[in-house]
Amino acid sequence: MATSSTASPGDRLSVCEGVSTREFDGEWVVLDLAGGNYFGLDDLGGTIWQHLSAGRSPFEIARLLGPKYDVDEATILRDVLALVNEFISRGLVQINREPTGQSTP
Repeated sequence: MATSSTASPGDRLSVCEGVSTREFDGEWVVLDLAGGNYFGLDDLGGTIWQHLSAGRSPFEIARLLGPKYDVDEATILRDVLALVNEFISRGLVQINREPTGQSTP
């Protein structure tokens, strides 16, 4: 199910129902059981997926990965958001909309 929503740096996301992942020798496979599709991710894409699944925002992921890959925060944030928005457009993850009155760090 495709959507036109795009993620912001502080958004929390969740994996859509019917989506499963498996890691095989450093390669990740994301299975969309509802849509009958599968997607391959390299090690970095799989790491981003794991962080999203653990409830981290794109901003938090960029802060964790920037030093590890020796990339400035703005560049890696742009790349993380691009991948996250691709996940959203393919119906693999969705943005969690928090009720009014709650804030995110």
